[in-house]
Amino acid sequence: MNTEITEEKRKELLAWLKRHEEYTAENTIKEVNINLGTNGSDVIITTSKNILKPQGRVKIELDMWLKGWLNKYTKEQEFEISFPMTYIENDGIYKMTYYQKHYSSSEINKSKLVNEIIEQTKVLLNKENLTINDFYGVNGYGEIVHYLDEKGRKNWDLINVNICGVNKLRTCKHGDNDKKIIDKEIFDLKVDDTEKIIEELGIDTTTSLGKSKINIVRLFSENNINFEFFMYRGYNFESLDAQVYVDSSKDMVRAINELIEVMSIKPKFIDYMGEMVVIKFIPNERFYFRRWVDYLLLLISFIEYLESISIEGIHLEFDFSPFENEEFIKVNNDLEVRENVKFTKDLFSYTDR
Repeated sequence: MNTEITEEKRKELLAWLKRHEEYTAENTIKEVNINLGTNGSDVIITTSKNILKPQGRVKIELDMWLKGWLNKYTKEQEFEISFPMTYIENDGIYKMTYYQKHYSSSEINKSKLVNEIIEQTKVLLNKENLTINDFYGVNGYGEIVHYLDEKGRKNWDLINVNICGVNKLRTCKHGDNDKKIIDKEIFDLKVDDTEKIIEELGIDTTTSLGKSKINIVRLFSENNINFEFFMYRGYNFESLDAQVYVDSSKDMVRAINELIEVMSIKPKFIDYMGEMVVIKFIPNERFYFRRWVDYLLLLISFIEYLESISIEGIHLEFDFSPFENEEFIKVNNDLEVRENVKFTKDLFSYTDR
């Protein structure tokens, strides 16, 4: 194999090196960083150097472009966007580069670039809600430009982003029509998936609260449930609630005391609301659900527990009002992620009652 460089190639290489050196000299930006030393009192001043990315039109590819994690020290959510950019038009200094930027949870929602990419991808795929898997094979174009910031310093940015294409390989990855309904993302569920979900999970709807079970499943299949209840880190369902109705022939307070005595899992709160009483079960420890179906199964498990209680003159119903009133709460970011969670005494019974 002949590895000798021809004179012509040598001249091209030298010319490229010269252009690269000139570009680097003209477009290197310096930034001063001031930090405290590890002893907490020494001030350390350093200078970082970065080369501005060359201006020009680029093609961008968005596979796994958005990543997120929980900072184990600050316990805050952090995000990073990173994707390759291939030059279509430039002066030949680079063929390819990367866009990479770090965000806090509050910053990423305000990023113009992030919002442009997401909104255009929603239109391209005709989907209102997305997961990172939806960006597999999605690509587009943009333009890298230089500018002066508010302090007169040179910088670069990616502008005029146009998300307009999907690679052919995407069809191969997402063409699995045999996937179970319960294995789909909640965004991809449809109204007519209710019966299929019930069948796949083996939910018995012929019981006394069978209609409530159907309506619970329908909340998920129709996407009529707030995702803060079960899907977003930093948020959680507040409680599992039941409505209690007592026959007029019975004293309500005594009937409720009788009910609580019989229950193997004790509620934490009892709210008397005229002709109805609401009992609330609060988890003894907070956790996240691995998938939407895990929250659904917990709700079904709770309804099955309500069905198991039989006292003459007392009737229990699942309470849908927390969903209607958006009664979710904020919680710590670093909770354990669980699956196959059941309504159990250890997890939900209030021990002081």
